[in-house]
Amino acid sequence: MNENIRKKSIKISLVVNILVVIMTIGACIAMFTGFKFMNGYDKILESTGIGMLRFFTVQSNIFVGVISLLFAIKEIKFLKGIINDIPKNMYILKLMSTSAVGLTFFVVFTYLGPIAKDGIPSMLMNSNLFFHLLIPVISIFNFICFERTNRIKFKSVLYGIIPTFLYGIFYMINILIHMENGKVSPIYDWYWFVQKGVWTSIIVVPMMLAISYIISLIIWRLNMNKKLEITEEWDKVFPKSEKVNHRKVIFKNHFGITLVADLYEPKQYIGKLPAIAVSGPYGAVKEQSSGLYAQEMAERGFLTIAFDPSFTGESGGENRYMTSFDINVEDFQSAVDFLTTLENVDSEKIGIIGICGWGGMALQTACIDTRIKATVVSTMYDMSRVAGNGYFDEQDNEEARYNQRIALNNQRTEDAKTGKYALAGGVVDPLPEDAPYFVKDYYDYYKTKRGYHPRSLNSNNGWAVQTNTSLMNTRLLTYSNEIRNAVMIIHGEKAHSCYMGKDAYNNMIKDSKYTDNKELVIIPNATHTDLYDQKDKIPFDKIESFLKENLK
Repeated sequence: MNENIRKKSIKISLVVNILVVIMTIGACIAMFTGFKFMNGYDKILESTGIGMLRFFTVQSNIFVGVISLLFAIKEIKFLKGIINDIPKNMYILKLMSTSAVGLTFFVVFTYLGPIAKDGIPSMLMNSNLFFHLLIPVISIFNFICFERTNRIKFKSVLYGIIPTFLYGIFYMINILIHMENGKVSPIYDWYWFVQKGVWTSIIVVPMMLAISYIISLIIWRLNMNKKLEITEEWDKVFPKSEKVNHRKVIFKNHFGITLVADLYEPKQYIGKLPAIAVSGPYGAVKEQSSGLYAQEMAERGFLTIAFDPSFTGESGGENRYMTSFDINVEDFQSAVDFLTTLENVDSEKIGIIGICGWGGMALQTACIDTRIKATVVSTMYDMSRVAGNGYFDEQDNEEARYNQRIALNNQRTEDAKTGKYALAGGVVDPLPEDAPYFVKDYYDYYKTKRGYHPRSLNSNNGWAVQTNTSLMNTRLLTYSNEIRNAVMIIHGEKAHSCYMGKDAYNNMIKDSKYTDNKELVIIPNATHTDLYDQKDKIPFDKIESFLKENLK
């Protein structure tokens, strides 16, 4: 979900949750004091006093009121930036409480109302108007409309029956305690089940559990944020070209995560087009550098897509701001899958471009996907090398890695306890005067009008801290010297990361039988971020000729 849209939804949810809390408190006061604001028939249930607490209809509403209060507190903390996200367990508690009031609503309108002497209207008088109608409907509506999430898994639907299960135990104990000669006084048979036969209650409780599960399942399904909210207006950090057509597209990887991409194609073309999938930099979004590359290559006769990797940008995936070399490589492969399905694409002429950390992922993808006929790697990072060895390999020793493992696992413990993932790695702001030159370069791109974007991890709070766990224990590019198709590695002469590009090239051609179609291009006087967006330094002419030569 677009972060701006999500914040608007949370603000609306906050207001509604506060309203639910106020209504719950007001209804309880009216119930305990006997205050009436409606005249009519409300004798079907005892309408005042603490005795009302024995009813599930009341208990479920108090439960949803308490959870709404706790949820509102978390929302306030999130909006103030005190926490990075609303904990998953709060969504589960919301599912439980809304399922409980959902059962209340169902029972009132399908059982209690119809058997009442004066019908359903008699169930909606005074405090019962809130308990039986307004609080359940508003709470459920808020949860499925403004608190949507993909973080509640299917197995969590079972949590929705817990309130019903606990009340069922309470109800049955009450029946057994007050049963005499197989009969129970109507005073203790609160819902008149036993009056229809002692075995009725034994049947009704499992039936209520089943209905509660169905209600929980329906609410969970309606709450799921399956439909991604995609920004249709132009919100890139670069100008829109009048030479290409642009539209948003979506596709899934084989992990079931929905990816969102910008598709660019020439306005005028004949026949089928060669196609390119683009992603990067690491921690950026498609509205930044990858989109610039994609649009430029579309102007030069290619159909291109720039996609947001899993867990970032407009793409799906929970938890957010995570990375995985396996899933990230699959993202590139699923982009290739998507391109092969387009009628105006020649599926035998597909290439990829990876920028920064996604340069390393692109090269890793080229190791395994033979459908990729040409790969361009620009200003690359090998993220597994940085994660395991630190910058410039300064931490390439056992002790440093061990300390890093301790830190990462301590963070996992802390995240597990708090129910949220600590974030780090966004470009430092404010910028220290003694910051390394490449950090200043990052700031100049990600934190200024030149490249800032509200969905970009690097422009904001960065990745989940523990996301490096798998990367630091794995090495990419193990079989890069077995890549048979064409590869061009581009790096700036003055880039702090240039050593990674040079080493990747040397390892790729070492003991390789396929060196004729491999190139290393060093751009004079160019820094790492120059190759993000400086069109006078990005060698687009060379990239174009390389791709056209090898996508035959």
